[in-house]
Amino acid sequence: SARLSTSLSVEQWATYVERFEHFVTANEIEEDKKSAFLLSVMGAATYELLRSLVAPDKPGLKSYDDIVSVLQLHFSLKPIVIAERFRCTERLNTEAIQKRLLTEPALTFQKAVEVAVAMEMVAKEMHQLSNALKVNVLSLTSQQCYKCVRFQRLGNTHCPSCEEEWRC
Repeated sequence: SARLSTSLSVEQWATYVERFEHFVTANEIEEDKKSAFLLSVMGAATYELLRSLVAPDKPGLKSYDDIVSVLQLHFSLKPIVIAERFRCTERLNTEAIQKRLLTEPALTFQKAVEVAVAMEMVAKEMHQLSNALKVNVLSLTSQQCYKCVRFQRLGNTHCPSCEEEWRC
């Protein structure tokens, strides 16, 4: 019985399909059996991937062209999409975001991304606001020498660093 390599980690999907077409021709597989044959030789990992991509439909109900198209679209994702998925996964790894997402009713992937991005923005702005408050507290409890530009505690009439009298 004829065998076809099923390792998609080594070769691109388009190359796999091209080789499968040669396999179909060489083994005289009828057109109406191509999809069933492809599903039986594609390998467990690829089959599981296909199942998740066509859910709730079953892969066996899809035509050969549909199967090839769905997997081609998935395997040909642009690197920016892959990078964005990685960033999304990183976002979801923070405990605060995970807790927030667990309280979200009817959570979808899009909603999860929106919540994670919003929470990241809030955290970033809180950090910036905290830094701004530190600067304001410094200016309320000290004054800057016009000559040496150092900050000194309020209440001194002269700069302890350069001995100059404070000027307003």
